[in-house]
Amino acid sequence: MHLDSNIHDEAAKALQSLSKRYGDCLCPNLRSLRVSKATFDHTIPTASSLDLLLGRSLSDVTIKDYDSAEELQMISKELARVAPAIERLTIGDVDPDSVDNWDMDWFDIDYGIFKQLRVAHISTISMNAWDMLGRGCPLLSEIKLTSSLMDDIWEAPPEPITTASEEDQITFPSLTILDIDCQFTRDYAIATSTMPSLTTLLTNGFNDDEEDILATFIAQRSPMLTNLVARWGCNLATIQALCSAGRLTRLRVECQNETPLDDDIITLIASSLPHLEALSFAFDDGSGPGNEITRRGLIELIDHCRVMTELQVPLNLADCVMLSESQALPSLTITKLTISRVTLPEDNDAPCAAKFLRFWLPRVQNLHQSAGIGLDDSEMAHRTQLLQKFHSLYLDTGDVSD
Repeated sequence: MHLDSNIHDEAAKALQSLSKRYGDCLCPNLRSLRVSKATFDHTIPTASSLDLLLGRSLSDVTIKDYDSAEELQMISKELARVAPAIERLTIGDVDPDSVDNWDMDWFDIDYGIFKQLRVAHISTISMNAWDMLGRGCPLLSEIKLTSSLMDDIWEAPPEPITTASEEDQITFPSLTILDIDCQFTRDYAIATSTMPSLTTLLTNGFNDDEEDILATFIAQRSPMLTNLVARWGCNLATIQALCSAGRLTRLRVECQNETPLDDDIITLIASSLPHLEALSFAFDDGSGPGNEITRRGLIELIDHCRVMTELQVPLNLADCVMLSESQALPSLTITKLTISRVTLPEDNDAPCAAKFLRFWLPRVQNLHQSAGIGLDDSEMAHRTQLLQKFHSLYLDTGDVSD
């Protein structure tokens, strides 16, 4: 149910009339509620309206579009009063200039039954709030803390990372998904917490000098982690720390354009993560010169990652086509390929690209090529039989820089 916040006097009277006709509570079995506020001038739902509308079964609440911390706190406490069994809470689309810090004591509810928390468009939550989540919510399985203030996150002065001793670490026993990019909370959370059940981590941005430290914390304290999306610089120290657990099956690194990527990094990943099923290196503006994988890196993936099905890398196609067909054909398992940048030979690029598709990637069914692969219309016509195997095909044949 979607409850707009301009339920005030007239709406309350209507609810009272309905309540007399149908009983004390109009929605005794209501489990999901979205409360939103369109403009600053609207009033929040009154206590009488909520009492008439809601039963005690409400467990999933979304609060959106509030413009001040005071309003958000008022509706939070009111909902907590009429719905003490909230298990999943989402707060989103608030005004980040007015609500820049969110705290758990806004809610007078039993956090012991909390299973999911999502807070969006707020730059940070307090350290006390994070501690309360860890120490008071043993059933919490998902936390998502995201901010719309990405420029502020990158430009903010670095906060020193304080590591907690083993006895002082905050344990999240049931947490399986953590999505976090809040300015300060991300560093504090990873440095002070143990997440033994964590399987998926999505995180944006760390201080450059401390990337490998935080990556080491993740590898040591989250032994079940299999899916990682990280906007980190992909230097060898950071990647080595990430790979030390050796359990990742999906790894996506979103790099800044100046971050180097080469065969050494691919070799380290391939030798450390034999169970890797999906590998992606994505760059903000495509990859710059020198950020590309040659046949040496691809051979390492073939030799070590025998179950890999998805690959996104900047590729030196001119070098890779020199692989012999006997090397590549029997062993490559990739079915979904995204080539974020291609280095082509200076001439005869269409046959080169076609050979790459025809012989080197016999199992690919989904191809996304965003940098121009050099297949002209005549070459496409000659490869009709080959192209029939694709389930998804996107080719942008624009200009490609050498």
